[in-house]
Amino acid sequence: MFPSLVKRLVVLQKNDLSINSTAYIQELRKLGLRVISRANSFREKGLLIAQHKPSIKPGSREHADLAFLYKECIRWWENSVIVFYNDFGQFIYNDVSTRFTDEKRAKWNWLKSRMALKNGFREFKDSIMITLTVPHIFPLVIPLEVNGRIIGFIPLQDSIISELKNYLSDWLRQMWKDRKIKTFTAYEYHRDYVLHLHIIIFNIPYLIDWSRKFGKKKEDALTYYVRKYKIELPPEAEKSQISKHIFTALLDKWLIEILAKFDSILGTKLLQTYLDFKKKHNIQGPINEIHKIKDGKWDGTPPKDAMKTYSSGAAYREVIQPDDYVTKYLLKIYSMITNGGGGGGGIDEENQAKVFGYWLFGKRFNSFSRSLLPLKKIPKLPYWRFYGIFNKLNLPDYIIRNSISW
Repeated sequence: MFPSLVKRLVVLQKNDLSINSTAYIQELRKLGLRVISRANSFREKGLLIAQHKPSIKPGSREHADLAFLYKECIRWWENSVIVFYNDFGQFIYNDVSTRFTDEKRAKWNWLKSRMALKNGFREFKDSIMITLTVPHIFPLVIPLEVNGRIIGFIPLQDSIISELKNYLSDWLRQMWKDRKIKTFTAYEYHRDYVLHLHIIIFNIPYLIDWSRKFGKKKEDALTYYVRKYKIELPPEAEKSQISKHIFTALLDKWLIEILAKFDSILGTKLLQTYLDFKKKHNIQGPINEIHKIKDGKWDGTPPKDAMKTYSSGAAYREVIQPDDYVTKYLLKIYSMITNGGGGGGGIDEENQAKVFGYWLFGKRFNSFSRSLLPLKKIPKLPYWRFYGIFNKLNLPDYIIRNSISW
């Protein structure tokens, strides 16, 4: 399937761009590449700033420029209306509402995430949380050019880590065939716009099912994985350590496959960059963490940044539990809007990327199994189509004359 799709991409590139740009983007998405094909002028400028850079650190000119563009975009949204039209020449319009400006939407995003987590922890006693990241060596964004024209942007780090998550999901469902697995994934940005994932997997007590037999020889899990991936384990390693070594080896194998695939599509050298990085730093594979959860609480040592130490008189330590830990940025954005800081004015430079990253890359805050929070779908208006976004003070007369009430 993979080679045939690549051949089709070549054909689409050679044919008329105006006809095939949409089909070309769709084929790229089938291959696991996320493509941003629609962005306003502020985000477009931001994506051009981020192109080919593996990270954008606080204190840099690029970091300051992205913060400026975010604030300008918010200001534009707050002074704009969104317009829809129908086949009868009628229009409807309303104030632009976004997850970064609308207090009700921000609150709902936070609450529904909390409800999904609550339902998951209430239904399943055992869970684990995997923190997934990739080396900060791949471009944040590469422009998608065809015949000398940019038709979109590929958030490459996002595509790589999302594809890695897909490999993980498939492997887990094979590992735990007898269990109904549900997941909650929080997408979070580092201070330098690099993405990482916190994936809560419900209904499994640990990563590897140690009771299963593997391979043609029906070996136990330890023997099978250590032999297959030539893993060197420390003496008297505990199962949690063994799991981490095995998992890192698996991530390395999957990442190599993903990078080879993307290289063949994009003509890049991602795989060689990764192999050189591994050799230079003497690492086994992508950095990851695994934490056990029982009854919605950490079972064992929590993540380092889930522990806060306060010193008011006598020092004491507070542990941020899993539900708060994976929704902290949602709460931050809700608090920012309610305090009048939708434009990012209330965020210090060190933490700007942790919020502005969602805007720049058009990334959702999280995703979760539908069954964790079954909601009724809101019916779409049958014949209204998006027309555009206009300044409130410069709305064309023809829209005003032909507008009807919501």
